Amino acid sequence: VFENAKKHILRSPNNEFHFISPLPCSSLNDLCERARKNHSVSDFMAYQVTNEALRKAFSGCEEQFNLYRDNPDELEQLVFILSKCYFEQAIKTYESVQDVEDRVRWIFTGDSTMVRMALENYANDQSRYGVELSAHEIIDFLRQRGFALRDYGHEEHVWKRIQTLNEAHWEAYTPIKGTLLPRAAANAAIDSLVSNTSIILHGKDGSGKSGCVEIVSNYLQENHILFLRLKLDKSIPENSSVQYGHDLGLPDSPVPCLQKMAGRQKCVLILDQLDSLRWTTTHSPTALSVCKELISEIEVANRYYGANISVMFVTRSFDYRCDARIKSLFAENTNESKKWKEIEVGLLSDEEVAEIVGSRYSALSVKLKELLRTPSSLYVWMQLDEDRHKQVITSAHQLLHKWWE
Repeated sequence: VFENAKKHILRSPNNEFHFISPLPCSSLNDLCERARKNHSVSDFMAYQVTNEALRKAFSGCEEQFNLYRDNPDELEQLVFILSKCYFEQAIKTYESVQDVEDRVRWIFTGDSTMVRMALENYANDQSRYGVELSAHEIIDFLRQRGFALRDYGHEEHVWKRIQTLNEAHWEAYTPIKGTLLPRAAANAAIDSLVSNTSIILHGKDGSGKSGCVEIVSNYLQENHILFLRLKLDKSIPENSSVQYGHDLGLPDSPVPCLQKMAGRQKCVLILDQLDSLRWTTTHSPTALSVCKELISEIEVANRYYGANISVMFVTRSFDYRCDARIKSLFAENTNESKKWKEIEVGLLSDEEVAEIVGSRYSALSVKLKELLRTPSSLYVWMQLDEDRHKQVITSAHQLLHKWWE
């Protein structure tokens, strides 16, 4: 190792030598780091090699490089070589292996663990040390073993399918009085999504989450931002993200399909009705794991492949806060590098309700005013005949009963 490092570094003043190992070599790396920071050889010897561990490491380097401090020219050469050496520790952990497999899965079809192992053993098995490796030979090597580059199909097909999915399972949304209400939560969601922040939009039953999703979708469409919105209760994920994509009529997982179409431009994945997976797990026990896989794919695409993808999960507040399996999707929410923004859809204000109801609002009871702050209740109440507005209504149950009548 030391002999090769010496030859390589002295071949060109721009060359560096990196030795990467799972084993620590802190004294040696510290010595090299100090050699890079010294102003002169004499200063290095006087002020940098200052403790027993560093002195022992330096003496070892003298022997291994066959350059000694007694000869000023050799000493200068030795310090120069040390300044060009990097002895780095890279521990192979479960997380690092998972990270590699996530990246492998993005590029190649097939079992990502088998692809990773084939790549790890390639240089040794093929005796390809000390030579430049080309993408062609790696791809050809893996193709012979049944692992091919991902093909996302014809762009036109993917584009049309995304547009179809954006309309499928989304029944015509009927807003109150035919107009979408401005919602602060929707505006906050838009601001976060366009700034590449993924969000969790949650709220109580009937709080207007669907209306917020509609506002977000309209904004994205009007500003020509590619998005894919899916209802998880209608299109239930199963087995894997790739299988989920196939079930949706896409050639691959939804995430790489979006990235393929958007390139480096902004795009958004909207997954509504996350809470529905609580009662579909008996039919699709892998649904939540597929969602986790989609999150991982987005992180990999953004970090390594120049993508600009945000995701918005929409769920009930109760399920988000209380269901352990749903909470586990966002377990990294305490990690600043993987921070999710939580946006809660609250009730309407008294002023907003009064503006919709009109002059009749002041004559309503306190309990009814409070009930109408929930958008779903307000919508139902606005459908009632005028004469029923005069009847006493104090609960959502009474409101629905009048509606059915």
